[in-house]
Amino acid sequence: MTSNISIGSPAPSINVQHWLRGDPLSNFQLGKIYILDFFSTTCGYRGPVLSHLAKVQEEFSDMGVELIGVAANEEAETANEALAQVDKWVTKWLPNTKIRIGFDHSGEMAKHWLLASLSFHLPQAFIVGRDGSIAFIGDPDMPVLQTLAEYKGEQG
Repeated sequence: MTSNISIGSPAPSINVQHWLRGDPLSNFQLGKIYILDFFSTTCGYRGPVLSHLAKVQEEFSDMGVELIGVAANEEAETANEALAQVDKWVTKWLPNTKIRIGFDHSGEMAKHWLLASLSFHLPQAFIVGRDGSIAFIGDPDMPVLQTLAEYKGEQG
């Protein structure tokens, strides 16, 4: 049985099967802020939004912010076809990306993050705070910036 997660809960582990961009990551580093953006290549506007979030990562890099895109719920005949589909999409929308992009073909990340938070639609974002707990769950657009601005205010 998957545990429920909400704001304040410890962040579940990172368990993607393939890293398409960036170095593999298996654990969150305390003291850093992570934005996990779950997306699907079938969502037409995700490319520009992920590109914007990559710029947000650059803007807040001095605070230790790192964006991780996680392709989830890809529809294809096989895992290899889905992986190729995600890679082609990332190459198109994020050709020079410095963000990590993972592919969750087993559904483990979706199970422990999306289903556990009762998030049934993509895109969905999570912010993992410096203490390793969930600080935000929701639409990855404006609230992400608001939450990061709050962290910046805490730094003084």
